[in-house]
Amino acid sequence: MSSVDLFAPRNVLFIPDFDFGDGGESADKLFSFFLFIKDRVIGKKSNGSPFSFDLNTFVFIRDNIRMQEASSFLTYMGRRVRVLGELEDDEFKRLLKCIYKSNHIKLKIKKEFDKHSIVN
Repeated sequence: MSSVDLFAPRNVLFIPDFDFGDGGESADKLFSFFLFIKDRVIGKKSNGSPFSFDLNTFVFIRDNIRMQEASSFLTYMGRRVRVLGELEDDEFKRLLKCIYKSNHIKLKIKKEFDKHSIVN
């Protein structure tokens, strides 16, 4: 399989001996992900100029997708959070659909998507 096929959007990857980066033991890991292709305009910056990533950028979809109050998120993250850009509507919908369709998110998240008609 070529590297292009390997990183096609919505592929499920098996990564042997995945390093969690927390100093613990490595383990095999499965991932779903959403891929932003480098240099492809996906939105706009706050100044209105086109927004894209300089490198292929992956959103890994696992148990990292969760509901959280904005205030607790900001308390935890502090000043480290900054807005890079705003996604175009179609790109945002594609990302949400990918998350919703993933087998790796909890049912309560899918129910929230359904409750608010997020992916329809």
